[in-house]
Amino acid sequence: MRKQLKLNEKIIFITKSILFLLFVGVVFFGNASVKAVESQDPKVFPATLNHSVTVRKKPVAKGYELKVSGKYVKLKDNNSVEVISQKIIGTGKYYKIRFVYNKKTYKGYIKSKYANISLEYDVIGKVVKCTDSIKVWSVTTKEDGIIQKENNIDSLKLNKKFRIKGEYRDAKGSPWFLVSYTSGSSRKTGYIKAIHTKLLNRDLSTGSSSGIDFESYMTEQGFPESYKPYLRTVHKQHPSWVFKAYQTNLDWKKAVTEEGKNQRCLISKSKKGSGWFSYAAADYSYLTDTFTGYDSGNAWAAPSSAAISYYMDPRNFITQQGIFQFESLEYQAEYQTVSGVKSIINNTPMASKKFTYTNTSGKKATMYYHDAFMKAAKASKVSPFHLASRVKQEVVKSSTQFSNSATGTYSGYAGYYNFYNIGATGTNAIVNGLKYAKGTNATYMLPWTDPYRAIVGGAIFISNGYISRGQNTIYLEKFDVTPYQTYNHQYMQNVEAANSEGIKTYNAYSGMMSEPLVFIIPVYNNMPAAVCEAPSDGANPNNWLKTLSLKNGATEIKTGFSASKGAGQTLSAKVATSVKTLTLSTACASSKATMVINYVTGGKTSKITLKNGSATLNVNSGSNILKITVTAENKAKTDYTVTITK
Repeated sequence: MRKQLKLNEKIIFITKSILFLLFVGVVFFGNASVKAVESQDPKVFPATLNHSVTVRKKPVAKGYELKVSGKYVKLKDNNSVEVISQKIIGTGKYYKIRFVYNKKTYKGYIKSKYANISLEYDVIGKVVKCTDSIKVWSVTTKEDGIIQKENNIDSLKLNKKFRIKGEYRDAKGSPWFLVSYTSGSSRKTGYIKAIHTKLLNRDLSTGSSSGIDFESYMTEQGFPESYKPYLRTVHKQHPSWVFKAYQTNLDWKKAVTEEGKNQRCLISKSKKGSGWFSYAAADYSYLTDTFTGYDSGNAWAAPSSAAISYYMDPRNFITQQGIFQFESLEYQAEYQTVSGVKSIINNTPMASKKFTYTNTSGKKATMYYHDAFMKAAKASKVSPFHLASRVKQEVVKSSTQFSNSATGTYSGYAGYYNFYNIGATGTNAIVNGLKYAKGTNATYMLPWTDPYRAIVGGAIFISNGYISRGQNTIYLEKFDVTPYQTYNHQYMQNVEAANSEGIKTYNAYSGMMSEPLVFIIPVYNNMPAAVCEAPSDGANPNNWLKTLSLKNGATEIKTGFSASKGAGQTLSAKVATSVKTLTLSTACASSKATMVINYVTGGKTSKITLKNGSATLNVNSGSNILKITVTAENKAKTDYTVTITK
């Protein structure tokens, strides 16, 4: 089930006992390799190039090119480098970089706009290059990830320090930073032009596991008091884990309301308990006592506001197991290994199984599914655990069976696969997903004509479409509370998906719980003081009558009853003086409702018992009052009253 997404936070907070290692990529130029120099110096900033660029010996736009063996040193897009200093000249900003080329270390200059600073740790900066202050902006984000300034929301004085939380580009390619800073007793966020910043250092300090240090850390992050008891418990269990607060700046009630619109959230009809479901007019028919079916097979219904609140409230899932829906989804090669992938896909059709695909040489080959997920992780920079869990969530029906999205045999779409159900929306979700798989797009390896192309290409789609846009946790893929198309760019509709996928990831981490895992936990404005609890089993509120009929023999007596008018109708009927008895037939719309029938005739009141849904009423001259009290399962009562005049 699909509805197709900026954080850029890649911050790891680890104990001092763990050695910090930079895992950097390697780019090849003929026989020469270029890579960043590893450093633990907090004043050195790992970075990735976003454009091919010629390295220069001085901070200038032209000339002074750096040469090695008589050739210009030109670094390609995605190359890893290290920024060791910065220089602002006029309206331009330059980074002095260090890198290894042909097994030797070199230094040179590039324009700052061609490098994205790694935010694997907090980066501290300060305001420079201004007379007094710089403006802080709110921004809008377009579909291509380009930002556009919107409103001037604050200002930062010269030399004011801040923490960098994300790096963005405007339409001109100029870099901006999303920054967090103190203002009075509160902490604020906003966007500033990178030209006005000087990078001071990376915050590699981890403090200790003592309560005081962790308390300070939680406060600095901006976690509300109601989050802290849960964070303390998990921190005590796993002191190496990192908890980052993601300030959504969204009002809690509005966010829950928005998630309840346009089938952004759905819930399986198999869920037990009426409290989980919406009884709004569009979502439930009182007349037929059925929920409106959404998505494939009408197996999904709209959840109640209480259900949405429960799954959206992060506090419910800050537990050793539930917290994995907040895990950062970037690939961490040091501990996201093939053994973990095997654990996830155990007891599925992929366990220890190979598939056939066409390799780059155009020849048929075979590959294990677990190896395909590892290749997908390397290609997309997305956690292989997340990819395997997502596939398991989307297309695995049993230990031996895929859904039709991933068999390659679906009628009309034989030979096409969609392991992540990308594009699988609407009432014909499988067909729509396979239509997408049949399309063409070289970036995503489309068409997906074998499992390898579908698994790897789909992973690149998830990375480009979601994780790189800031939806870099399972929670944020489900609940789009990021600036990017807020509420409208959600990977899945299932309101329970983030939790269930998080649990699968937790199970995959068996034996690896001491790793420095990073969790990005959303915080909303105006959250309720108390945690939003799971809905009780609930009780059906339906107290409607489905039928109410009076007959004189075979002749229907008009009462004005209409089932579609709902509860609490006041009705009337007239009969001829010759009529002595009437047959009453009535039934509740819901099998969980009950009714009590009182009948006043000839000055006496009696209770009427139905037999096979009907009963005989004696009719006396004057007014005869029939009162049917319907009580719903949730104890809500309503009266249907019929005045029979003879």
